[in-house]
Amino acid sequence: MNKEHLEQIFQHYLGKFDYMNVHPSTEWYKWKIAKEFPAAMDRALAAPVHAFPAALLDAQKLTENLIDNFTQPFYGLCQFAKQEPEEVRSMFRDLYAGDGNDMAAKLEKVETFMERSLRLRDTYSPESFLYKTDLHAVTGFLFLYDPDHNYIYKYSHARKFADCIEFYEDWGRGGATNLATYYRMCDELVEALKENASFLAERQKLVERLNIQSEELHPDTEKHILAFDIIYCCAAYGLYDGIAIRPRLSKSHSGKPVVDLAALKEKFQKAAQKEKERQEAEAYVAEIMHPGVKIQHKKYGKGIIKSESRTGVVVDFPGVGEKEIGLKFAVANGVIEALDVPDGSQHIEKIRDILKNGDAIRAMYQACSKEIEPYREELE
Repeated sequence: MNKEHLEQIFQHYLGKFDYMNVHPSTEWYKWKIAKEFPAAMDRALAAPVHAFPAALLDAQKLTENLIDNFTQPFYGLCQFAKQEPEEVRSMFRDLYAGDGNDMAAKLEKVETFMERSLRLRDTYSPESFLYKTDLHAVTGFLFLYDPDHNYIYKYSHARKFADCIEFYEDWGRGGATNLATYYRMCDELVEALKENASFLAERQKLVERLNIQSEELHPDTEKHILAFDIIYCCAAYGLYDGIAIRPRLSKSHSGKPVVDLAALKEKFQKAAQKEKERQEAEAYVAEIMHPGVKIQHKKYGKGIIKSESRTGVVVDFPGVGEKEIGLKFAVANGVIEALDVPDGSQHIEKIRDILKNGDAIRAMYQACSKEIEPYREELE
């Protein structure tokens, strides 16, 4: 480890502390989330099965952008929990099971969680890039639940930091990431922090100036949250400025064309937003058009939905009989509307274009997902 570079980072961190923590930047929120998240997850894991998805979503909302940002793996698990609540609950319980801080046991838990997440995604949201659970997400779940014994991993930030402090052990990337090596780098950073009493004392003075109630924050006894904050802030706030970084000699990304990553990310995010709107629109239609609901059909008049069918619903029209209706097409084109649904017509009008273009929106999202997959870690 290059201790001279690390000391420069520490001084830059102190010098920009107010900038990083006074509105609109509030990086101290990491300590606040780490304080609140374990209790929220415990409430979710203890909730009745029917209430688990909503309770898990409450925990997800606490995390802000620490896990869900460019992609939304945590939100995806909340959606999958609506289909298989006991499976998702079991996944988190197994992940949080004690491991005695044994690295081999921890790695096995992480890999198992990712495998089970992949099955859920392939079952309920196949080919979805947005809901793909990766190492960043799973280490985030562990870190927020027990930061004193875990570190959160984010490839793009960690790799640059490693180069700066000249930690040149290769931990790989993607599915070949050696998490134990990354933990070892973080352990070295934590050791350096604990040895630097003057840095810790000066930072504490700066924290006290913010007038934040200490009981609202995780005590961070082991300085793991601080270590993550430093790694993140180096990339986000230019703490590398003036430091002569010597990147490791690494293999080139053979086969990868040179691309404008910023433009690729923007394109994907737009497609992902439209896909989210499509899913929400179709979920709304399913919510208001279910067995027992009275509807009005342009040709057949009033009827009642008797059952769901492969393509939509079966409606019983008095004097006409039962008719199978393609739900999305009929709703999108105003062929049918639900009766006695407050503001139903107004909401359908707002999402009509999304329903009409649903197939194209889905296809665009899937194409963008495949296009961006090779650059996933660089874009985190």
